[in-house]
Amino acid sequence: MRILKIFFGFTVAILVVGLVIGLIWREILLYTAVGRVRSLARELNTTQPSLEFSQTCLEFGGVPVTDQSLTRTQLRFISPEKFILEIVCQTNESLRQTVKEESLPMLVTKENGQSGLISQQSGYGLTLTVLGRVGVVYQGDNFFQSATNYRGEPPLIFDQGPTTVCRGYGFTCCNPAFQAGQNQQETEAWDCPRSCYASCIDKPVILNFHSIPTFATTERIIELETNQAVEFFYTVNDLDGDSAARSSINEEDQSILNWPTRFLQMIGRLFGRSSSTKNLVEVVISFGDGQAAQVSNLQGSTTHTYTCGKPLCIYQAVIQATMENGTASTLDQQSSIQVEVRKP
Repeated sequence: MRILKIFFGFTVAILVVGLVIGLIWREILLYTAVGRVRSLARELNTTQPSLEFSQTCLEFGGVPVTDQSLTRTQLRFISPEKFILEIVCQTNESLRQTVKEESLPMLVTKENGQSGLISQQSGYGLTLTVLGRVGVVYQGDNFFQSATNYRGEPPLIFDQGPTTVCRGYGFTCCNPAFQAGQNQQETEAWDCPRSCYASCIDKPVILNFHSIPTFATTERIIELETNQAVEFFYTVNDLDGDSAARSSINEEDQSILNWPTRFLQMIGRLFGRSSSTKNLVEVVISFGDGQAAQVSNLQGSTTHTYTCGKPLCIYQAVIQATMENGTASTLDQQSSIQVEVRKP
């Protein structure tokens, strides 16, 4: 019993010491990160463009019509961890001069949806977090300041930094072909303004939609006589299998992420996979004449008879699959067939 008490006391002591060391380490990380970003941001106030860059800005951008300066400096994130200090031509923002490239320390993260800091914008800030502790770097009245225990004072604007790529906001470019965006969208992202979201989820994809009688491969048009039946065949992707084979982060992105992030993503994909047959709610084939067929299998067929009381009737048969979370397949050319029905 005495040995157990000693062992228990020793274990508790180790845990307490480890906790204290962890808290101290967290404070050091936050203080170091906030101080480093503040120091780099302060460099913006004294950074001047090269003569060549200023001349290029005047040549391809012109003189500002207002009293604003020819150029501005900013700290802009290009990924969740990496950011650059750069000079931007005010009248032609495609003209940029990179001054320095830096990265946040390990375990330090930027708040998603934020993109950086612009010099001389008083009241704007950037949030940094380390294991739940929050610090900010912000532009004061005269220069950049910081706080390692930010509680909302002074009130700051965090989501109106410089425009950048989707990953610079901490978001992901969803692939519209097989992914749907979730939560916050960033419509100012340079690389994918229509599909830059806080997260992406897989959506069903119509792999095959054809018919008998068949159609021309390029035009997807079938010709019928009134009261003639058409058999439609379809195949919907198995989300469980397909999503395991692909990732919303490509190989280039994976090489940038640090190993803890890659490990957590691997665990998430391993335990987060779900059965496609449970998630698939329905597959609806709308025949275009006011009638539709509803099925719930990943692969199948259905038959429909078209009638036409005029010399020519044109219908659009469309297929769409929907999951229980509400995501639906994309309506595109491959998910529709034009049916032309003629009266003899």
